[in-house]
Formats: sequence, C-alpha cells, structure tokens
Amino acid sequence: MSLMPHLLKETRIQLLEQRLQGTLKLSDEQAQARASVILISDLPEAQRDIIIAKNTQIAFSSPGDLERAELLAALAPYLTDELREKAIAESTHLTLSLPDKQKQAELFQTLSPWLTKKFVYQGIDRILTLQDLWIRTKALIALANSLNRKQRILLLENYSTADQFVKKMHKELLAAFYVQIVLIPHWSDDLIEQRLKALLLLVNEKDQNNVMDALANRLPVEIRLEIALNLATYGGTKVKALTKLIPQMEQKQVEQTLNTILSFGYEENKVRLLIALLPRLGKEQIDQVLNDSLSWQNDEAIVGLLMSLASKIKGQQITQVIEKTLRFSDEKHKAKVFAVLAPRLEEPFVEKVINETLTFHNEDNKAKVFAELTYYVKEIHIKQLIEETLTFQNEENKAKVLAGLSRLDNNLAKLILTYTLQQFKEEENIAKVLAELKRLPRSHMDTVLATVLTFKDEANKTKVLSECAGLLDNTQAREIVKTISNFENETNKAKALGALALKTKGKIQSKSILELTMQFKSEDSQTNVLANLLLGATGLDKKTLIEQILQYGLTFKDENNKAKIFSVLAPWLEGSAVKQVTTEALLFTNEANKTKVLTEIANKLREAQLDEVLNTILLFKSEVNRSRVLNALALKSKGAQVKRTWEEILTFKDEATKAKMFAALVPWLTKEQVELTWKEALLFKNEVNKNRVLKALSEQSKKIGPTKIREEMLAIQNEENQTHVSQEDQLQLQKVPRIYQETTQTPHNEGQIFRVLTELAPLLKPEQIMSFFNTSLNFKNKEILARVLVVLAPYLTGALLEQGLDIAGTITNDQLRAEIFAHTLSHVTDEFLTKDMRAAAIKHGLEAAEAIVDEWQKAKSLAAYVLFVQEQTPLLRSIRWAMTNALSSMQTWSRQQVFNSVFTKDLFSTPILSPDVLETIASSLVEICEEWQWL
Repeated sequence: MSLMPHLLKETRIQLLEQRLQGTLKLSDEQAQARASVILISDLPEAQRDIIIAKNTQIAFSSPGDLERAELLAALAPYLTDELREKAIAESTHLTLSLPDKQKQAELFQTLSPWLTKKFVYQGIDRILTLQDLWIRTKALIALANSLNRKQRILLLENYSTADQFVKKMHKELLAAFYVQIVLIPHWSDDLIEQRLKALLLLVNEKDQNNVMDALANRLPVEIRLEIALNLATYGGTKVKALTKLIPQMEQKQVEQTLNTILSFGYEENKVRLLIALLPRLGKEQIDQVLNDSLSWQNDEAIVGLLMSLASKIKGQQITQVIEKTLRFSDEKHKAKVFAVLAPRLEEPFVEKVINETLTFHNEDNKAKVFAELTYYVKEIHIKQLIEETLTFQNEENKAKVLAGLSRLDNNLAKLILTYTLQQFKEEENIAKVLAELKRLPRSHMDTVLATVLTFKDEANKTKVLSECAGLLDNTQAREIVKTISNFENETNKAKALGALALKTKGKIQSKSILELTMQFKSEDSQTNVLANLLLGATGLDKKTLIEQILQYGLTFKDENNKAKIFSVLAPWLEGSAVKQVTTEALLFTNEANKTKVLTEIANKLREAQLDEVLNTILLFKSEVNRSRVLNALALKSKGAQVKRTWEEILTFKDEATKAKMFAALVPWLTKEQVELTWKEALLFKNEVNKNRVLKALSEQSKKIGPTKIREEMLAIQNEENQTHVSQEDQLQLQKVPRIYQETTQTPHNEGQIFRVLTELAPLLKPEQIMSFFNTSLNFKNKEILARVLVVLAPYLTGALLEQGLDIAGTITNDQLRAEIFAHTLSHVTDEFLTKDMRAAAIKHGLEAAEAIVDEWQKAKSLAAYVLFVQEQTPLLRSIRWAMTNALSSMQTWSRQQVFNSVFTKDLFSTPILSPDVLETIASSLVEICEEWQWL
C-alpha cells in the first residue's frame, strides 16, 4: 500500500476496488475487518464511511479479547471523538488483561497517541517487565512520546533514578529516547555535563550524531574542547558528531582541536577530521594544514584533503602541490588533483599538467583532466588536446573532452559538430556534445535539431533542447514546442518546456506553453514550467501571464508548489495580489514555505500586513526561518515593528544568527538600542560574530561614539578573522598619537596628510578630529579638501558640521560636491543633522549632481539621493533619462565594463528600475555572452 500515492488516479482506484472486493469475499468477519482497515485511508470518502461503520460494529462485538483490542486500536484514528474515547478505553482495558506481554507492548505503541496519563503509567509498568530489550525500549519511546513536557520529566522521577530507568533500555535506542523524548530538551546544564560523555560512548555513530545535533549549542563553553578532543581521539568514526560541535566552539578551542588532529599519526582519520574543521580555520591555519598534508605518506589521504582545499590554494602553494602530485605513484590520484586544480592553473603549470597527463596509461584519467582543462586552456594547447583526444578508444571519453572544447570557439564548435555526427555511434555521447555547442552559429541549428529528432531516448532530446533553447529562432522554437508536446515522459516534457520558456525570450507565445503545462498531471512539473515561463516572459502579455499563473498557483494542493510559484511571482505583484499571496502564505503549515514566500514579498507589504507577518514569524520554531524573514522585513519596519524585531533577536540562542540580524537592523535602531546591542555583541563568544555586529555599529558611530567601538573591535585578538580588524589596524591604534603628531606638526604635502589622516580618522579622538578639520581648511588643493570632507562627515557635529557643509557648497568639482552632501546624509543621524541642514544638503547635492556632464556619472550621483527625497518620481525620471543618454556610449565599452556597470546596485536595482526591466537586463546577459563576438 505504500506505493498507492505514487500511482495514477485511475490505477489507484482500480487497485483499491480489487483489494476491497477481495476482503469482502473472506468468510470470517474479523478477517474482513482486519484486511479492510488497512485500506481505509486510501478509500474515497463515501466508501470510507461505510467501511468504518461496518468495522466498528464488528470490532465491538468480536468475541476474542486480543482481536477486539487490535481492531479497536487500528480503527481509533478514523473514529469520532466520542466513539474513539470509548474504543480506546475498551482496547486499553483489554490490553492490560492480555497474558502475552509482547502483544501488550505492541498494542500500547499503537494506542499511545490517545492514552490518558493513568494508562501511560500502567503501560510503562507492564513494558518494564518485558525480557526483550528492543521491544521494551521501542514501546517506552512510543508511550513517553504521548506525554507533555512536565509528564516526561515526571516519568523519570516516578521510576527511581534516571540512570536506573535508562539501564532498562536497549543501548542502540538510547539516543532516540534521550533526544526525542525525555532528557535533552529539558536537561539542565549540570545534567548535560554529567551524562554527555557516557552517552557518547554508549550509542552508535548515527545516534551519536543525533545527540550532538541536539546538544551542540547547549554545551557549556568550558567542556566543548574536552568533548571535541574526545571525539577527535576516536578519529574518523566520530567525525559527524564533531562536525556538529565545531560551529559552537570558541576560536581558541578550534585551534587546540586542530593541533590535536595534526598530531595524529593515522592519516585516513586525520583527513576526515580536518575537512570537518576547515570552515572554522583562518588563512594561516589553512596554510598550516596544507603544509602538513604535503608531508603525509598516504597519497589517498592527501588527495581527499586537496579536494576540499583546492579553492584556497594560491601562488607558490600551487607549485608545491603540483610537485607533490607529480611524485604520486597512482595516476588516478594525479588525475583527481590536476582536475580540481585546473581553474587555478596558469603557465607553465598548464603545460606541465598536460605533459604529465599525456604519460597516463588509462584514458579515463586523461579524459578527466582534459575535460576540466577545456574551460581554461589557451589556444596553444587546443591542438595538442584534440590530437590526443581523437586517439581515445572510448567514445564517452572523447565526448567528455570535445564537449568542453566546443565552448572555446565558433569555428572549433563547427568542426566538432561535423566530427561528432560522422564518427559517434552512441546517441548519449552525441547528445553530450550537442548540448555544449553554445558557440555554434545559429545557421547550424537546423543540423542540430534534425539530429535531435532522430534520437530514440527522450532524455537525450531533452538534454540538447534544454541547453540550446537560447539559440533557436522563432520558427525553430515553435516547431520544437510541437516536438516536445509529443513526449511521453512528463518530467522530460516539463524540463524541455521550462528551458524554452526561460531562454527563448518571447519567441514562443506564452499561451501555447501554458496550455501544454496545464495538461500535466503532476503539480511539480507544472510549477517548474510556470516559474520559468514567468521569468522568461517579455512584452505586453507579461501582466496577463502574471494574473493567470497566480490563479493557477492558488489552485495547487501541494504547499511546496504554491510556495515556489508565489516566491517567483512576488517581485511583480501589486495591491490586492500582494495581500492575497501573503494571506495564503501565512496559512502554510510548513515554516520553510512561509519563509520562502515572505522573504520575497516583504518589500511589497503595507504597514498593516507587516504587523500580521511579524506576529506570525515571531512564533516560528526555527531561528533560521525567523531571521530570514526578519532580515527581509528590516528595510520596511518602522518604530514599534523595529522594537519588536530587535527584542526578538535578543532571544535568539544561535550567536551567528543573532549577529547577522543585529547587523542588518542597526541602521534603524535608536541610540539606546544601539548601546544595548553593542553590549550584547561584546558578550559573544565567537569573534567573527562579534566583529560583524561591531562593524555595523561602527558605521552608525554617531549613535554611540566611533572611538569606543573601534577600540573594542581592535582589542579582539583573533588571528582567524581579519575581515574587519587587520593587523595594520591593531598597529595603528598603538601608534595613533605618534603618527598623528608627526603628520600634523611636520611639513608634508597635502596629499600625504590626506592619505595618512583619513586612515586614522576612525581612531581619532574628538579633539584630534577638530584639529584635523582645521588643518584641512588651509589646503590649497580644493579637491583634496573635498575628499577630506567626505571622510570626516560622519565625525563632525554642531558648528564643525555646519561649517563643513558651508565649505562643501564652495567646491567647484560637481561630482565631489554631490558626493560630500550624499555622504553626509547617509552617515550623520538626525541627532546631529538638523531638519534645515538636511533639506539644504539634499537641495545642494541634487543641484551638484544635475550639473555633472558625464551622463553615467550623473545617473550614479543622482541615485545616491533616492532614499532622502520624499517625492521620488521626478528624481527617478532624471536618473533614467541620464542612463538612456549614456547608452549610446556603451556600444564602445568592453564586455567587462558592461558587466561591471550592470552588477552595481547604485543604478541597477529597484526602485530606479522596475523588476520587469531588471529581469530583461538579466536575461540579456546570456545573449551578450553568446552573441557579442567582437568584445
């Protein structure tokens, strides 16, 4: 019966009818009831009610105690509350009177969801007398699961001590009992410390992993190292449990664990533990691990570690790794390392690797390396790779390498197409090459499509059509839709249609794909195509399409599919549609699905909806889900909502989540909340998390004082995390007084003073800031003076701030003048920037930006003021007009310049451009990559 949900509806109904008729032919009523009760959950409602009524009558009138107890217990889930209460009471009394204790245990497991406290304890008494440990423990877990939190704790107290009770349980199920039922959710810290070590020794690896998963973030800090070293000592068999503990360890504990692992002699265990530890290691520690591994004797262990370290290997380290690899005795190990290092190789290493690979005896190993090199190999090596590849006996290996080489050049792609069609026999290998021919001129697509249509395997057709969809012209795209519509396998049909919908950019009418999609029997398939159809649609039918897909999405029964469609729709929804989708999402039973939709639609919510969403997510059990939605809501939250969000973050147990949320919310906090956040951050055990919050706070320095926070940041001794606090910063803090005095009192040119003092600005005391400001007023180079004002804006108050803004107004460089006012508006709070000063800064800043001659720079400078003006429409119009005027010059830009501009949020983001426009730009990037051959 477990296959029932996966069968087609007609097949399922037919099979159920056959099974039901078979049960009714049984001569014994009890046998009929036992056989038909299994079918109840799959039957149509009308039949279900008939079978339940008939079986209930048979159950209550059954002559045998065991048969009556079993039937009543099996029927319990389907009965009305009143009838269930009667059935459970009778079945329980019968169970307690049974002489067979094993049958008692099995029945208590079945009845456990509905038992009263009295019956639970009676059941436990009986179960504890069973001889079979396994059955006894399973039944105890089932019964304990039916108790509430207080009752679970009392369970132990009622049966002597916890330790005596646990001794009566099967050790392989002990972890399940601890984790799921009684102890861990309610243990005090002292109990955790007392029993953890013994528990970790008792259970198998899977259970141990579950225990550590439940306990990791509750372990007292001082015993985390002891437990970690204990786990590390056992080597590879304990690696999963250690992995759960690693994120909770302090940095010093990570270092000690690393040193312990490096001291091990058995390299196979060492490598598994080191890989688990890598995410917590800093650059110097990773270098230490790499250097240690290069001295190992076990080549397989070295390769295992290098697979995880590859992205960290740079410069001279590549030389060391290549030299070590060249000494491996097994060419299979060499091939793995060469393949994983391929993205990081430059000359002369590319040539070294190719030459070494050519000496391999096994062509599978050669193909593995060559296939990876094809992404990065230069023209001088292409001929060499092709010649060697054509000698391969295995067609699949040829396909693997030629598919990669076909990406490099149009002419090469044409030659590879010809060779593939003439020489390859296996359809799958032909498909592998054709799917990679994205550099093939459009004029050759008829040949590709004609070949695809000869394929017998739909999966191969799907592979090629999905990858090459973007190369089709209008006629080809329409013809391919007809071909796909005849596919028998719905999954293949959905994948191919989804690719066409996304990549053909309006060449196919949405209506034709929509009609085919709604014929699918699977909601999953419908969802995938509809999502791609929405993302790929362009033109005037987009609005209609959004409305149609929303209506389809609302009819979906599967919550996961609804969540996927709604999350894709979210950026284009407006007004009542936003409210409708939000209401639907709040009704989801799965937190992850709620999170998926609410994070996408957050910036569309109105204030009343924000309160409703906030009320819901504060009840989420998962901190991760709560934090994701809260993070998305941060930009929209105001006043009381910010306060509630901030208070919620304070309750988070996971330090990393708390740090991430604090950092996101900082700009909207009051001065008092900033100070409390700062104090909370100082209590963090993990320096990475601490620095994240302090960095965000330092950018709001006017709310708490820049020097205080900055000095606290620099006081954190953390070699691993140099992201926000560099060694140079630490040295600067010690040398600030001397450097400041030397720079301001000794003759220097203005550029030198600016470079030194702007580096020191975050570290200076208020009186030194004033002195620095006064010194800069004497600068002859007004451009340098302007840059000084940009740097000092966050640290000026009162008369100094007012004087600085007055001076900014006299700067003749329009771009710098606009930058000064924008920087002031974004970094100085209302506490120091009065309403009149703010209005003047906006006015003068916009005037300066409008005066900029370079249209692209004008657009960027104007965009800096979007957040500060009340009426955005005129400003957005000016920004878009400037961008339009700059487009003609973009024709002469390199591809890198185009991408660098498009991937900057100052212009290519909402509200400057609508989601529709941004999506069109994003979808065009693929075409730019494929079509702009002259770049």
